[in-house]
Amino acid sequence: MAGKKLKNSDLTGIELLQAQIALKKLQSSLVLTEEDDTEDDNKTNADRMEDFSHDLEDMITRLESRLSGPQALNFSGVNTETLFKLNVVRRSTLRLKGDQNERVEKSRLVGKDQFWSSAGMYQHLALLERLIPRDNEAASRAWIDTFFFRASAMVGPEQRMVLDMENCIPVTAINPLSLATISGYTNYTALVAEADIIETYLDAPNIESARILGTGFFVTEGNHGPLHLYVPQANGDGASYTQSGIIRYGVTRPPDGGYPQPEQYWPDMIAGILSHWVQKSLQDFDNDDWFEELPEV
Repeated sequence: MAGKKLKNSDLTGIELLQAQIALKKLQSSLVLTEEDDTEDDNKTNADRMEDFSHDLEDMITRLESRLSGPQALNFSGVNTETLFKLNVVRRSTLRLKGDQNERVEKSRLVGKDQFWSSAGMYQHLALLERLIPRDNEAASRAWIDTFFFRASAMVGPEQRMVLDMENCIPVTAINPLSLATISGYTNYTALVAEADIIETYLDAPNIESARILGTGFFVTEGNHGPLHLYVPQANGDGASYTQSGIIRYGVTRPPDGGYPQPEQYWPDMIAGILSHWVQKSLQDFDNDDWFEELPEV
């Protein structure tokens, strides 16, 4: 006898919603039954119940996907609801450690003989202040580029840094059972590694190559607003992020009304933090980090 082909359900939106409600009620009753009858369950029945529970969860997820319809999400349009779908949660907040003055001084001295020394960075920032108006996102890139260039002069003698710009993230399903997808691009991808690894990356400069090589620091710009509204790509397995307070780059105007000059101290802090994070992009926070983690309560 010939096998039958499986067809998509022709249920209406209201019928799909009713089916979803009924399945969720069944799911709730299963939880209650498991809690009430644990003593009577043997191992075989428990395994069957767990399998059925997983199948039920899959059916509910599929119904929710059909009810919501296909959605194409972009990094810049991510909101709290999207984070919930991606299972992205804030793990902690970050606070600068008390020894930041000593750290800034050490940061200033690293790479002092390089072209992009601390002094060279300040000269370039001063040039930008009188050359480029900071009135849009494209202009702000010149300042961001400067801090990355300075960070490249702060890596170890046996390593190299490569800075890749505008890497496209392909369309990716939120999870295997979802019709919704997310995509976008990273504005900066910075890698620090031994020379042979960097050469391998330069042969195929993309996000997947960075993942395979086990290195990579990714930056995606967002508009003004809470950081949690602008998060990088995550998959159905979820992810977590940490958030620090704002570290401001400021300028001072001379009394005679000349061109503004970058404030001392803060650029060296920003460059030092950026250099540290680029070099330890895939490592957890440790005692050597600029910040300490404060877990969410």
